[in-house]
Amino acid sequence: MATYKKRGAKKSISSSKENDIAVESTTAEVFEALDSSASKTEEWVVKYQNIILTIIGVVAIGVLGYLGYNNFVVEPKQREAVSELNQAQYYFELAVNSIDSDSLYSRALRGGEGKYGFLDIIENYKGTPAAKLATYSAGMSYLNLKDYQNAIVYLDQFTADDVLLSALSKGAIGDAFFQLDQKEDAFDYYLAASEINNNMFSTPKYLYKAAMVGTEIGKTKQALSFLKRIEKAGEGDFVVSFYNPVSKKRDWQLNKARDILLQHRPASTPVLIGRQLTRPEEQVTIIRLDELEAKDVDMFTLVSVGNSESRHIVNGTKEWVYTPRGYKKKL
Repeated sequence: MATYKKRGAKKSISSSKENDIAVESTTAEVFEALDSSASKTEEWVVKYQNIILTIIGVVAIGVLGYLGYNNFVVEPKQREAVSELNQAQYYFELAVNSIDSDSLYSRALRGGEGKYGFLDIIENYKGTPAAKLATYSAGMSYLNLKDYQNAIVYLDQFTADDVLLSALSKGAIGDAFFQLDQKEDAFDYYLAASEINNNMFSTPKYLYKAAMVGTEIGKTKQALSFLKRIEKAGEGDFVVSFYNPVSKKRDWQLNKARDILLQHRPASTPVLIGRQLTRPEEQVTIIRLDELEAKDVDMFTLVSVGNSESRHIVNGTKEWVYTPRGYKKKL
């Protein structure tokens, strides 16, 4: 038994050595193959190193160029564009509330006091947020100057992520077509403006305009359905807000909306009127719903009408409007 074990051990050692030799041989072959591959790779790199370095250089220059372009070209250009836009926008705001508005709208478009107007900003700062906003303001300036064709051209070019501005631009195109007596087009744009984002700011306003035009062009059924939706907003007792509610040519819609709402909520319902919000000229006043008049607001005003539960609270020199949360009475 002992001899068997010894023989077995010797045989195992001999087999192990053979395996080691085989492994060493295989390992050597692998390293030889790797060495050969490495040599070939080195030869390839040496052969094409100029091309490789050129590619790396181009990529590096591209990355650095992109970073440099953003830091030294794009950002300064955007700041410069905003500076130019501020002056043009200032003329535009003056025009909104001025008797001699035409000259101010023209100055907003073409510039003054050494500053660019909207048209120059669009041309010289393409792709910047300032140029996009200038496109919208140029369209609105032309609309107020009664140059309806140019108003349509610029407002149609305007694109924005802001749903309210998008709705307002579509609605303004509708106004321009209406003035050109192209009521079918006006109807389509009013409807598009109401559908961009279903909200209580712009939707009721453009639904009402679409309804008014619809009755003139034989789309009575659709017009009635639009008026019904506005009616439902009143019946639902929602807080309703109107953004950019009035201009020189849009001076009756707000009063009509007020009359609809008065059918469903008390005359004492508080109405918050915010003008030039977030600007130095900001003014906020609170009135009753039956006191709301289109002549007292303009296109830079936000009008928010409370629901039947909203309350006007006065505490010393401070006042605010409070609307309880929840819909207990509505369910």
